[in-house]
Order: sequence, then C-alpha cells, then structure tokens
Amino acid sequence: MSLEVPYGYVGKKSPASASQRQSGKIETFKANQVQEELAAFRLAHKSSDQDFAPTSLHHTLGTGPNQAASGADLTRHYDESYRRIGTTKRETGSASVTGTELVIDTVTVMLAIGHNFEIFWDSQWQTSVADGQIRCRIREDSVTGTTLQLRQAHGVGVVAQAKGLTLFADYEAVAEGEKTFVGTAIRQSGTGTWTSPATAVDPTFLKVYHSHLAMH
Repeated sequence: MSLEVPYGYVGKKSPASASQRQSGKIETFKANQVQEELAAFRLAHKSSDQDFAPTSLHHTLGTGPNQAASGADLTRHYDESYRRIGTTKRETGSASVTGTELVIDTVTVMLAIGHNFEIFWDSQWQTSVADGQIRCRIREDSVTGTTLQLRQAHGVGVVAQAKGLTLFADYEAVAEGEKTFVGTAIRQSGTGTWTSPATAVDPTFLKVYHSHLAMH
C-alpha cells in the first residue's frame, strides 16, 4: 500500500498562491515607497538651523537665512519642549552699587522670531548700612534698555547679611539672531553701598529658557 505524503512535508513550505504572491508584492512596494519618501524628506531638510525648529520640522515662518525655502508651514501647530538656551554663572562678588545703575550680570543667546522666552535672574544682595533699598531690573541689551521686570529689596537690618532676590521676565522675540539680556541694580534709597556676593558654592545665575512658539 502506498502512502501519499502532502507536498511540503518534512520542512518544505507549500507554494504560495497567486493571491499571496500578489499581496506580498504590494506590501513590499508600500514599504519601499515609505522609505523613499522618508529619504527624500530628510534630504530636503538636512540643512542645520538655529531657529529652534528641529531638522525634521524645518519651518517656513519668517524670512531669516535659516528658513526652509519651500514646504508646508509645520511649526504653526508645533510647540517645542521647554529648555534652557543660555546661562551666565557668576562666582565672584559684583561691583559696588550706589546711586548709579550698573549692569551686574549679562547673558547673550540666539533667538527665533515669533518664539517666547523666559529670563530668570537669581541673585543676592547685602548692604554696608542697614537701611534703604536696592532696585534690580532685567533689561534688554544694556543698562538703558527696555525694562522687562523689576523688584526691590530692603536692607535686612544687619550689615553685610545677604538677602536673596529672584526675577522672572517673559519675552517674545521680534527679530532673528543674537539677543542680550542684563541684570542691573541701583540703590533706590538709603546711604549704604550694595553688593551682590557670590562664590563657587554659592553662585548667582542669569538664565534664558525657550518657552514655546507664540500663537496669535
């Protein structure tokens, strides 16, 4: 008696049907098409940029040299994660402050037009005479620049005892490129000389964070 063994027995695969072969070709074509489109997209957007849109979302907003020449406006609905873009760390005491406003700390960063930024200044102050007030500002550019935020601190009643003072400011970039922010101070009242002490283990900071793309 003969025994009929099905084709493909002992490790052999059954031959694929015509419909299976056609389906496999379609799936392979789709996969290849996706890879080709992705490669073309990467090639079109391979130039590095400094405008806070990642390369894969190289945007078309604005007219700066780092803008993509063509393509969809991808950043209108894109909100980049919060991140720090610049820091000045001071580990030595500041100049003496009396009745003339002085720049105490400075930070310069690259900004992208239409994006929002946060400036954070963390400092401490002490006076030679336990009276009066110190007025601190975050300004654009220089000691005469636009004030973005201001706060005042009183003498703490003990000579040379430091008092912390922290300022925050929001800023929407209206131009592309480098931008400087400064922390300034002036004695508002009293007779003492004010200074901002700092050391390696007790530094002051002036930081800038990229907040998000402004939505209007």
